[in-house]
Amino acid sequence: MPKNNLAKTLMDLGLDEKEAKVYISSLSLGPATVLAIAKATDVKRTTVYSVVESLKQKGLIIVEVRGFKKLYTPQPPSRLEILLAEKRKTLQNSMPKLLELYGLEGTDAQSIKHYQ
Repeated sequence: MPKNNLAKTLMDLGLDEKEAKVYISSLSLGPATVLAIAKATDVKRTTVYSVVESLKQKGLIIVEVRGFKKLYTPQPPSRLEILLAEKRKTLQNSMPKLLELYGLEGTDAQSIKHYQ
């Protein structure tokens, strides 16, 4: 599967375009510095720092310190399934409130009722 299709799949799962590029490149690079990731993705190095932090918060990248260098290591793609399951659980927890709001549809004073 070409990288563009993989990036689209990752974007469908909730990653933005730069996060998808960085994650895909990280998978092929393995543990790498921000500079190496930036070169592989054609994303500015300063931008890669914020993207890597976002991926770290999502659990898709971890930081390893080796000597004076920070290496960013991607987590296995199976972590994406866990991320998706967490989103599903969040939606399921919110569903009762959403359905409650849906049940209130048309009950405000602005609705027009037609009786025959």
